[in-house]
Amino acid sequence: MKSISKLFLGVVMVVMVFWSGLAAAQLQPGTFEMSQMLGKYVFDEHQNYKSSPYFTVGLGYAFSEHISGELMLNYVDAEMKNPDNVNEEIMGFRLNTLYHFLIDKELHPYFSLGAGSIHVPEDKYDEYHSTTFNYGLGFKYSFTDKIAFRGDVRHIYCVEDSNSNLAYTFGLTYVFGQKEKTSARPVVRKPLVTLKPRTEDSDSDGDGVNDTKDNCPGTPQGVPVDYKGCPKDSDGDGVYDDRDDCPGTPANVKVNTYGCQEKKPEVTEKVYTPPTETKSVVEEKPVVEEKPVVEEKPVVEEKPVVEEKPVVEQAPVIVETTPQPVPPPPFPKATKVARITVQYALNKATIKSAYRGQLQQLAKYMQSNPKCEALIEGHTCSMGTEAYNMRLSQKRAENIKRYLIKLGVEDRRIETRWYGESRPVGDNKTLQGRESNRRAITITITR
Repeated sequence: MKSISKLFLGVVMVVMVFWSGLAAAQLQPGTFEMSQMLGKYVFDEHQNYKSSPYFTVGLGYAFSEHISGELMLNYVDAEMKNPDNVNEEIMGFRLNTLYHFLIDKELHPYFSLGAGSIHVPEDKYDEYHSTTFNYGLGFKYSFTDKIAFRGDVRHIYCVEDSNSNLAYTFGLTYVFGQKEKTSARPVVRKPLVTLKPRTEDSDSDGDGVNDTKDNCPGTPQGVPVDYKGCPKDSDGDGVYDDRDDCPGTPANVKVNTYGCQEKKPEVTEKVYTPPTETKSVVEEKPVVEEKPVVEEKPVVEEKPVVEEKPVVEQAPVIVETTPQPVPPPPFPKATKVARITVQYALNKATIKSAYRGQLQQLAKYMQSNPKCEALIEGHTCSMGTEAYNMRLSQKRAENIKRYLIKLGVEDRRIETRWYGESRPVGDNKTLQGRESNRRAITITITR
């Protein structure tokens, strides 16, 4: 019997070492879970057994983020109360359903419910077996990227003899079965950019700059870019070339949103220089080009002065508006592209309250600027399958779009893209890196 116990422990340790390099510690839908545990089995006081060592090994499968199924094989090295009797080996199995709580935390509890059977092999006395029902509570704590610590306590009821037993165990759990990351899959619903395999020569947005050197991924096709893959600004006026109506603007000249020089100073000088007003009226010969009246200059001079004065008087009304236009909050007046990054919890697409204020300000800005458009990108960390992460990044981008529409922004001015886990900004091998990758980026562009 002792040799069987040692053999069981040896098998458990081999399995633990074999699986330690294969798994991520947090269970995702469609993945498998292996557990190896040991503890104590406390028998009903009416039974002829003392509390004895208890070993169990199990295989589980995750049906959803919260629910998983588990098949456990059990072994009890049952010590008899009568010291003259030899210990008995009790074996059994149970099939359980687990419901996990607080799945986005490293420490998350679960509730377990199931049924099974126990069996005592035939000996000199008798052979015994019984159907069992069990329920209990437990917890899992992910303390590395590949392994979790697990604790479990449960009540086990034996139907045949109505005995109530108790088992408590501790051990390790591994998760495996995630598909290897090969290539980024295309977005299912009308993607703006087709995702391609990321290699040294890949260029996902087709701007001529490899993805590994592209600081501005997702640049629209046909837009000229610099060596970093970002839109060009040849004259350095702060307006990209593809939106610049006045290329070649001199340096240090203030421009408007279309990249053209502001004309306010020139208009103001003309308005407050009376001699210039008289000359400009006389020189406008297209109005006086009625040849039969050329000699009657005094008459001609009076008419333009009277008729065109309203035109001259209107200029001060436009130019002399001393209060400057109020800049659209919260972006600076000269900003053409603004970014808002929204972070998410693991497996979540709900917008946290900490970011709703920024999105509300963005909605107000877009309502007051009809030419402003928004692009929303959804991303995830590497936890979970590639297909699952692609759907999750889509939910994150679409939720922000729906929130902006609810605040009054037109649907046609908002576009979404989702990239799953293909564009990380942090190291997915660390907890901090994965947290930074669970994000959605809102990019607003004022045309």
